[in-house]
Parts: sequence; C-alpha cells; structure tokens
Amino acid sequence: MSVPDPELLRRIQSLSLKIENFEKNADDLAQQDAARYGAAALKALDRAVSQKSAIFGIEPWHVVHDDAALSGLGEMLLRLRDEKGAALPPYPAVMAFYNNGMAAELDTVLVLCALQQFLAGDEAQVSVNVSGRSLRDAEFIKAVLPRIEAMNLPQNRQIIFEIHESGPSEIMSKRVLDLCRRLKIGFAIDDVGLSMNDIFRLSEFEEIADFVKLDRKSVMAHPENKNSLDHVMTLIAATLPNALIVAEGVKSAEHAGQILSHHPNIHYVQGLYLPPRDVFAREWAEVKAKIAA
Repeated sequence: MSVPDPELLRRIQSLSLKIENFEKNADDLAQQDAARYGAAALKALDRAVSQKSAIFGIEPWHVVHDDAALSGLGEMLLRLRDEKGAALPPYPAVMAFYNNGMAAELDTVLVLCALQQFLAGDEAQVSVNVSGRSLRDAEFIKAVLPRIEAMNLPQNRQIIFEIHESGPSEIMSKRVLDLCRRLKIGFAIDDVGLSMNDIFRLSEFEEIADFVKLDRKSVMAHPENKNSLDHVMTLIAATLPNALIVAEGVKSAEHAGQILSHHPNIHYVQGLYLPPRDVFAREWAEVKAKIAA
C-alpha cells in the first residue's frame, strides 16, 4: 500500500501552525473562534489524508442541452468529518483562512487533495474551487500545475478550475493562462449574478471562461426582480457568448424544465437535491418528452 503524500502532509501541518498562531494572537473572540474552527478542519483534513479517506463529495453537473461538450462533469465539494464522524460545515472553515490572508495556502492544500482523489477515482471531469487570488500566487502555481502535468490525464479526463472570490486585480497573468491551457485545464466562473464585481469578472474572463455558473439566487429570483435570470442571461450573452452555462440551485428535473422553457441555452443544471446522473437523465428524458408533446 502506498504511503500518504509527505509533501501534502507537510503543507497541512505548516498551515495548521499558522492558523494556531493566528488564534493565539487574535484581536477578539470571533476571530479566535473562527481560527479554532479552521484548525479543527485542518486536523480532520490531515487525518483524512493520512488514512487515504475521501475528502470531497461529487455534485454532478447534469446535461440538459444537446450541445453540452462534456457529460461526466461534477463539482468537488469539501466534505470533512471530525473524529466522531460528524460533518464539519466547510464554509466557516474556508473563510477562517480566506479572511486572514491564507487563501492561497489553503487552496494549494485543497487542490492537491482534490487532484489526488480525482486521479484515484473514476470521475471523467471535475471542477475544483479556486480563489482568483490563488491564481496570482506563485507558490500555488508552482505546486499545482506541475502536479497536473505529471498526472498525464487521458483525453477524456479534465480538471476545471471553478473560480470564485475574484476581481479585475486578481485575474491570472497571460503566462499562467497559457500554462493552464497547455495542460488542458478548463475554467468556470462561479456564482455569477448582477453585482458590479460580477460584471468586472465577466469582462475580464472574456477569453478565458469555458463555463459560467449562475448564482442560485438569480436562478430562484422572480422574473421582475432586478437580479432575475433574464437580466443575468442577457449580460452573459453580451460578454461571454461562447461559454457554456450551468444553473445552480435546481431542485428537480421538472424545475430544470421550467427554467429551460424560458432559457433553452442553459447546458447543465446542478443542485444539492438532484439524484445521481443516471436517475436524473431518465427523469429529464420524461420531462423533455412532456414538453415536446
């Protein structure tokens, strides 16, 4: 049996020391609590890596369009557990690092974990969440890109960086983009709505984004809402007409049908409560048949 990646364990331990030191020197109780939770999450991560346990769950991108380029896509979502097996909500753990200058270090650790799990699994294509800040971090680039290159993935398998927490000043350099493209890394812009930052992101990613993921709030918004899906889709069509579109927060195949009746150029849907790919595919086929009848 192969041993756990010592370089990955070293990075986790180094980041653990950093967040523990931050906790000791925190200015208030809220910062201390956040740092303590972040440290607990890293302990769980260290344990999972050491035991070679799964760290991420896969939430599929379900195909709802005939021109969807890939059919096996899924988002890797962090799923950590404490020593008793209780789930540790990932958002507060991630934000403990993001809010305190450790975004790139955490992203480096998590992406390396994701690559390891992807290589050992049978998923065809996966998206991995990455901060826009990390894409300008030299250590992240030096650690992650050579690892992807060494994986030597076959043509039918692909890594997609799902980019969040980004703005115009945080877009990667052309040199880094060229390196990523050479390694066939794809790009998705996460949680796109109608904020000013979203508008900046769309314009900056004009020649980069392969996919645009619609913010679930826009997907669920009333048509008369200023942040409705109608307005977001109009913005995307004007700025990224060639990007494939993913609607998040979809509840069922019927819900997908309602959305696509107004926006037929959506290519994928994703949602916490959607069934496995094969089940959704059957349900979607029934919904399409009803729409066509």
